[in-house]
Amino acid sequence: MLRRHLKWGTAFTEVVMLVIALSALGSYVGWNLYSRYARIQETQRERVQNAARIIAVNLETELLAVDNTIKSVLADMPNFDFHKSGKKELIHELKNFNDAVPSIRSFFVLDADGTVIASDPENIAGNNFRDRDYFKIPKLKPNPSLIYVSPPYKTTLGDINIAFSRVLMDTHGNFSGVVVAALDPSYFATLMGSVRYAPDVWTSLVHGQGQLFMMVPARNDLVGQNLNLPGSMFFRHRESGQARTVFSGTILSTGEDRTIAQLTFRPATLPLNEPLVIAVATDLKAHFSGLRSDILAQTGLFGLLAIGSIMGLRLHQRANRRSVQRIEAEKIRWQTILKMASDGIHILNKEGFLVEANQSFLNMLGYDDTIIGKLHVSDWNVLSTWGEIKARNDDLIARQGQMVFETRHRRHDGTVMDVEINTAGINLDGEGYVYAASRDISERKKKDERLQRAAHYDSLTNLPNRMLFADRLQQAIFQTKRTPLLLVVGYLDLDGFKPVNDRYGHTAGDVVLVEIAARLRSCMRGGDTVARLGGDEFVFLLLGLDRFEECRIALERILSAINQPIAINDVAVTVSASIGVTIFPTDGGDADTLLQHADQAMYQAKLGGKNQFLVFDAGDRRSPPASDSKTENAPHSGS
Repeated sequence: MLRRHLKWGTAFTEVVMLVIALSALGSYVGWNLYSRYARIQETQRERVQNAARIIAVNLETELLAVDNTIKSVLADMPNFDFHKSGKKELIHELKNFNDAVPSIRSFFVLDADGTVIASDPENIAGNNFRDRDYFKIPKLKPNPSLIYVSPPYKTTLGDINIAFSRVLMDTHGNFSGVVVAALDPSYFATLMGSVRYAPDVWTSLVHGQGQLFMMVPARNDLVGQNLNLPGSMFFRHRESGQARTVFSGTILSTGEDRTIAQLTFRPATLPLNEPLVIAVATDLKAHFSGLRSDILAQTGLFGLLAIGSIMGLRLHQRANRRSVQRIEAEKIRWQTILKMASDGIHILNKEGFLVEANQSFLNMLGYDDTIIGKLHVSDWNVLSTWGEIKARNDDLIARQGQMVFETRHRRHDGTVMDVEINTAGINLDGEGYVYAASRDISERKKKDERLQRAAHYDSLTNLPNRMLFADRLQQAIFQTKRTPLLLVVGYLDLDGFKPVNDRYGHTAGDVVLVEIAARLRSCMRGGDTVARLGGDEFVFLLLGLDRFEECRIALERILSAINQPIAINDVAVTVSASIGVTIFPTDGGDADTLLQHADQAMYQAKLGGKNQFLVFDAGDRRSPPASDSKTENAPHSGS
């Protein structure tokens, strides 16, 4: 009986322990499978959101380049003389910009009637596109501060495209046309497709009114359709009033069950009249396929546990290996994307250390990949302290925000370059990181500086030109009004320059102008200004004079300096100057009037014998008659 009881007890114990073990294992398996389900679902939500944010960062970079080219053309339009060679120059500029910005397919200018007056490619010149939205909408409500985003339209090539445009305004503030940049769909298809981390993922770009512009992989049957229909994911996104949303369900336009992240794209750097909506969708069923396999495997393992736990364990390990392989495959795909990108893409952790970087970024700074994990952002960022960088990065991570700014990076060899950085706070597996894309803009900054100098300085003499002089004159008037001191506005024309130019040639004339400019500059004090208006005409400002006698001394010094011989090819030539000046506030006119009065006085000085100066008589509104005396006794009003 005892033996039978022991046998019964042993069998019962084994059964009880088996039931307990199977129940515990079943509970664990069920909990583990549910956790994986929830984790996969959350990971996919994060991935589609991150993919949408990365698209937004890259899209902002490209569209900023597009807008900068449009603004450059707008800024240059007044400089083109269409009665001469201005049209050819405009076409040449459009072609240069189109070649420089790969995201633009065609670049053209329309007049107030919608006719193409210049374009690249040139085959659309002369066409009238008054019925296109990129012309109609700006013409209806012209606003120079806005970028107009056209709804998708069918191009002359038969595909669907969208265009960015800004309005041209004439000198009276009236609408005079638009500058249009039609985007390159294939370029943006590459940009949109770069974040597809799995074959089932598709991305799309939708106009703010709901028309589908692009879908990757391409769905030509859907492009151009209106997605802003009740029940659609786009409609739910618009109705939510939020900039970012994630929904799961059936996509109305495709009939697919998807998890879709949508992001309203309207960055502060781009004043768009209509936003764009970026969408990234993934098929959760595809990502749950591995989980379903695991369920079957673990259920089989659970049933076969009575026969042999060893076989079950091996099956479980095999399933785990498949999961690791999938993760490694995704990691390889991301690394491939990073390597192919032309921008310097890198990822920082919360402590500011470099945890990932593509080859473009390493080449930009002159490092190899051994520094990943060791290099700190403060090692290459020149303009900001670590405290400032950390505060900015913490803010980006906390709000999952984006930022575009310019700074300077220090290379490994110590040289410094200007960069433009697009950053975004991202969350990967519960950890906060900063994604950044750096672009070397050193050449662009240098070009901007050259253009800025060319706009304000005379190319021959390196003196301020008319535009900069006008600004200095306005500032000098404002400054003088707050003091009891005098401001002298002078207008100088060379005497005898034309014979030198005619006899020795224009090159010799340029030598004379450069030398005269240097002498005039040497006669000026720290706060004074001398500028060249053109030809042999110069103007100058003498600020902060207590009395007229200081003016006389300064003018006699200028005449004396100009009278000195100038050597040209072993020949000494001599020129003189006729100078007219007016004195503010004795002459209380505005800037244009003061310059006009100085010009009148100069003219009288020429008529009176040249090589002298005359002061405009503000009381008589004319210059006094010229005197026979020259430098030592130059006539002036009030002498």
